[in-house]
Amino acid sequence: MTSLKLVLRLATISGSILLLLIPLLMIRGTVQDRQCYRDEAVQRVSQSKAGEQRLLGPLRVMPWTQVRDVAVVDAEGKRSVKRETESGYDLQTPRRLAISGELKPSQRSIGLFKVQVYRWHARLKAQFDDLAYAAVEGRRYGQPSLLVGIQDVRGLVVTPTLRTDGKALALQPGSLALAGHSKGVHALLPALADARQGKLTDLHSVEMEFVLDGTQGLSIVPVGDDNQIALSSPWPHPLFCGRFLPNERRITEQGVQANWALSSLATGAQGQLASGSEDLDARPGLRHVGTHREAGCKTPHRPGHRQAGSATQTPAVEFTDGRSAPHPAPARRADRPVPGRCRTAAHRRVPRLAVSVRRRPGLRARVSVRLCRLAG
Repeated sequence: MTSLKLVLRLATISGSILLLLIPLLMIRGTVQDRQCYRDEAVQRVSQSKAGEQRLLGPLRVMPWTQVRDVAVVDAEGKRSVKRETESGYDLQTPRRLAISGELKPSQRSIGLFKVQVYRWHARLKAQFDDLAYAAVEGRRYGQPSLLVGIQDVRGLVVTPTLRTDGKALALQPGSLALAGHSKGVHALLPALADARQGKLTDLHSVEMEFVLDGTQGLSIVPVGDDNQIALSSPWPHPLFCGRFLPNERRITEQGVQANWALSSLATGAQGQLASGSEDLDARPGLRHVGTHREAGCKTPHRPGHRQAGSATQTPAVEFTDGRSAPHPAPARRADRPVPGRCRTAAHRRVPRLAVSVRRRPGLRARVSVRLCRLAG
C-alpha cells in the first residue's frame, strides 16, 4: 500500500511539472517571437534611415600604375616578353588625429517596438607629415586625394565642410582606392608636379565638420600616431568595459563625457589598414602613422614603405538605460530573424547606448558608440 501511494505521488508531481512546462514554453516562444519582431524593426529603421556607422580616416591616398615587361615561356619552350600593367595605391595616415562631438540619442517607433537612433555632431582635425614618393621603374603616380571613410553615407545630414590649411576642398562621393572595402567621401588634392618622384608637403591642418545619423552603432577608427577622442552624450547611465577605458570620464544626471588618448604604440593596429586583402568593414584597426605604405598590389615590399597588417584589442564604454546588468553585447546575426526560430534567451536584451574602443579581425582598433540591446 505504501509503495502504491509513493508511485501515485511521484506520478502526480511529474504530471504537475509537465503541465507547468506548457505555459512556460508558450511564454518563451512569445518572448522569442517578440525579440525577432524587434530585430526586424531595427532592420527596417536601418534600411530607411541609416545603419551602424564607422568613421575611418582621414587618409592621404596616392594612386599609381606600373608597367613592366615579364619574360614568358610557352608550351613549346619559346621565350617571349609580355607587358603587364599593375595598379595600386600608397596610404598615409595622420601624425595627429583629434575627433570630438556630441552624440544625441533618440527613438523611432515601429509598432510596439522602439529603436535607438542617434545624431552625431562631429568635428575632426588631423595633421600629416611630408610624403615622399620614390622613383620606381615603369611607375607613374596619379593625383593624390584625401579620403574619409563613412560606413553608410546616407546618414550625412548636410554636406560636410572640409578645409586643408585653411582652404576649402570640394568633397565628392566614393572612397576611391578603398571602394571595395569601405564607403565614404574624398577630396582631390593638387596634381603632382612630377608623376615619377617627388615629395608632397605636409598638411599642417585638416579640419572637417559634419552631422551624421545612424542606428545603434558608431565606430571611430583611431588611425593617428597620436589620437585624441572626446565623446559626450546626454545619456546618464554609462557602463565602461573593454581594454581601453577612457582616460577621463565624468558622469552626471545630465549625461556623460569621456575622453581617450591613444598612441599607435599602444594600439599596435596600423599594420592592416593598407592591406588590400583586409575586410575594412569587418572590424577596424590601425598601425603606424605619418608613414608611407604600399598596398593594393602584389609587388615586393619596398624599403621605406610599410604595409598594413592585423591588430587586436577590445576596450569599451557602454551607456545603459540603468535597468540592465552589464553584459557583453552578442554578435549581430547576418541572417534575418525568423519568428519561432530566433536567438536564445541569453540574447534577449534591453536598449542601451554603448561606447567602445575595439580591435578585432580586420581594422579592429576603434572607438565605438553603440545604441544596442543588452541581456536584461
